[in-house]
Amino acid sequence: MRYSIRHWERRLIARSLRHALARSRSGEPHRAVWLLRLLAKGAPNHPDVQVLLSRSSFLAGKLEWAREAARAAAATDPLRDPYSAARVARLQLDWGEVQEAKTRLTSAIDRFPTSWRLWHTLGILSSRDSDFRAAINCFRRARDLAPTERIRVIAMFHLAEAFENNSQNEQAVGVYWEIIDREPRATAALFHLVDCQPSLQSSDGLTELILKAVDSSSEEAERQHLHYALGHLYHRSKHYKEAFDHFTKGNDVRAHVVGSEDLDKIRRDVDARIKLYTQPFIDRFARQGSQQAAPIFIVGMPRSGTTLVEQILSSHPSVCGLGERMEIFYAARVLPQILNSRKPYPACVESLTGEAVEQLSRSVADQLYKNAGSCPRVTMKLPENFWELGLIALLFPKAKIIHCQRDPIDTCLSCFMQDFNGIRYATSLEQLSDVYRLYRRIMDHWRAVLPASSLFEIEYEELVKRPDELIPQLCEFCGLTVEEKCFRFYENRKRVDTISRWQVRRPLYQTSLKRWHAYREFLGPLLALEEMPST
Repeated sequence: MRYSIRHWERRLIARSLRHALARSRSGEPHRAVWLLRLLAKGAPNHPDVQVLLSRSSFLAGKLEWAREAARAAAATDPLRDPYSAARVARLQLDWGEVQEAKTRLTSAIDRFPTSWRLWHTLGILSSRDSDFRAAINCFRRARDLAPTERIRVIAMFHLAEAFENNSQNEQAVGVYWEIIDREPRATAALFHLVDCQPSLQSSDGLTELILKAVDSSSEEAERQHLHYALGHLYHRSKHYKEAFDHFTKGNDVRAHVVGSEDLDKIRRDVDARIKLYTQPFIDRFARQGSQQAAPIFIVGMPRSGTTLVEQILSSHPSVCGLGERMEIFYAARVLPQILNSRKPYPACVESLTGEAVEQLSRSVADQLYKNAGSCPRVTMKLPENFWELGLIALLFPKAKIIHCQRDPIDTCLSCFMQDFNGIRYATSLEQLSDVYRLYRRIMDHWRAVLPASSLFEIEYEELVKRPDELIPQLCEFCGLTVEEKCFRFYENRKRVDTISRWQVRRPLYQTSLKRWHAYREFLGPLLALEEMPST
């Protein structure tokens, strides 16, 4: 016989993995999980099976299965090849196991020193750990070892982003231009050139290059990014009609790709939260939530100043800024499983138990504090956690919640001007207006049911005008001493993944206040927000 049984086993596993991956990518992760769990019984020590099982389980909402498979992948990977080692390390990184992933990658690189994939993955890990110098060195090695031009360009993109995060703009610009020279269709490089050079205006030669790229591109994603870039160039030049036209075109393309928000579902979920999370209900579980952990949650509408507030607080030597973490979102998603409820969240909250609160609070606290090092406090900035302040209050009765507010129309217009990945309602002025009203409604409810001592509300406009008054108030609310570093937050080199990364690396400025006045004639449904009473 030409092939051994072991060979046919390998072929069967490979074929099954391809089939499961296709199911997962086609929007059927539950079917992929079913197949992969069967496969894992026959090949429990195959790391690729466990990696895909973990990712598919996560997509299917089976978070405990996802975590179990991630642990199994880490335990069974024998570092037999660079590809598996890198995949398992990325999985560990996704679960917040930074040190474990670093150890794995270091060992794998010792064994496979010429693997571009391992160097590239170590660069990603170093970037997430805010060690940008190490990331730059890793991405350079990955670029030099890349076996194809496409992979070389991918490594160069990450190299340029590492330069950006390390405030080395000139080097980043140089790499982006090199990418364009190598790959003229690399339109993302054009977008980043605009993003990392705030002084560029529409009169610069780059505008003509981007306009030509828009006209020649047949890819929706490319045109989307380029229209946003043009919008920002024209905005900086105060050509507001042209700017708004390109922002609208970019949002139209993005809406076609990602679809519109289901506002009816958001309304139903807001109604359910208001009905379920009453003050007596929250008080009932006050002893079950974590009594030790006191994380600082920073919430508010996107573009309301949340990144700025986290940058200020994470400059404090006692605070570790975790950035945009999804633990509360995951906790809400897994709650129906913990409660054995067929009702989705938030409806399942009506059957909540003290045991479930204890279990979930321990799990979330472990994840939040895992990478805090010696810092006793952590901040978690995810703006839209404002929907989940009731769940946060249950899990962390001692948590401090900072609610960032900004002029309603400035907030919504700024959302409309950004090339967001996942915020679908930001593609439409009408949906932005509707979501903003729902946000105000749910915040009114939280004010009524949460302890006043747990909620601090700050206005962006007042923060940039009176930082000497408000920064000490922020520190005092969080139980922190007032440190000079908090006033020099722009010197903080912590990784910032959001669109605001350049804004928070410069001293406070007031040029974004009342920006919407220049666009008044185009804003239609947003103008009604001007009449909303202040909170």
